[in-house]
Amino acid sequence: MLFPYLLRRMRRRKKMCIIVGLASLMAGILVYGFHLGVVSMTDQIENVLDNSEVTCAVTNLTGTQVDGLMLPDWASNLFRETTAESVHIPTTSFLDYVDNIKMKFSMEADCLNCNVNVFGVTSIFADRSISLQEQSIEWFSGFDDSVFESDANACIISDDLYSLFQQSGNSKLELTVKARDNNNLTSTIPLDVAGILHGKSASVYCPWETASKVCLDLNKNLSVDCISATIIDNRKIEEFKEKCANIYFAEVDPRGVPQPWEASPIYESYPFALEIYDKTMNETIATLKSGMLIFNICQIVIVILTLCMGFIVATLSIRHRQRELALQNVLGCSKLNIFSEIFTEYVAVSFTCLAIGVAALALISKVSPPWFYIAAVSAAGCLGTVAGALPLILNKDILLMTKTE
Repeated sequence: MLFPYLLRRMRRRKKMCIIVGLASLMAGILVYGFHLGVVSMTDQIENVLDNSEVTCAVTNLTGTQVDGLMLPDWASNLFRETTAESVHIPTTSFLDYVDNIKMKFSMEADCLNCNVNVFGVTSIFADRSISLQEQSIEWFSGFDDSVFESDANACIISDDLYSLFQQSGNSKLELTVKARDNNNLTSTIPLDVAGILHGKSASVYCPWETASKVCLDLNKNLSVDCISATIIDNRKIEEFKEKCANIYFAEVDPRGVPQPWEASPIYESYPFALEIYDKTMNETIATLKSGMLIFNICQIVIVILTLCMGFIVATLSIRHRQRELALQNVLGCSKLNIFSEIFTEYVAVSFTCLAIGVAALALISKVSPPWFYIAAVSAAGCLGTVAGALPLILNKDILLMTKTE
């Protein structure tokens, strides 16, 4: 009998039930909608972290110079696989955090009666004067970009040098490399020509491994022009800084103030900095997180508004039904029973409409509902009803109208 009785009471107050139902439905839809916004922005952040290409580069202390730095051996060894014969083997390798490493150093050499610059590179684009858009490489059969990742005795040369090479009739290009501090100390390298670099004169590009062996034999050390790399996992940038970068390099300081390097037995301060170019990615993520914060605040506002709605509905309902409630009390219905009836009416209408709205959006969006905020909306509505109804029902003047009549 309780349910039919409840329906009859609700039919007598259709307008109030419609208002409560629509408000609960709207609260559920808004909370769910803001949750979908949070989910979408979370996915966008993950997408940014997964797909943003963040690079890093060794620079001077001010971050204004990335080439011609004359970096020592230990700096290049941080970014490459070392062996027992390597000079200055570091205690920490960066290879767990970076790949696509671009390094370059240069040597002077004589070739085809010309003075040329020989570059040892891990990638042709380690030379910042060469861009993929402006320069083109004509690879010969059997060669491609991977030649720079090997220790092959091969090279690519400029148009001018290739013309002279064809005129010489030699099968291999012979480079006579000079020692850095003693031009009388030389070493000859026979190289296969793997391709032609259009638009770059008097330049020879060799694989890093091939050129570095010759340089170390002549000079006993390397003087590296530039080092750059790509971060493997953007989520580990801070870990990379803490465990690797900050051990060997300073942070970029536009003022160029030297930073003490207490862990080094050689240097009093860090000679170089490592800059990670993640500003654009961080700004994008910060913008998305700001949007998520706004959506979360909106969800909290909806909960507060639902609390207020429950209070207002309960207050207005009791004031509108004061004569009916007083008669119920006179006929023997306790105040607690009267409150229970009003509370049940509100809960039945609001929970039903809230459930309909949530279920519909769950089916449409295929996204798990924000259970916490939905529960908070439900609890806030109930709490508002209790706060609005209970003080009025417990008021001793509830029988005043009946007594007067």
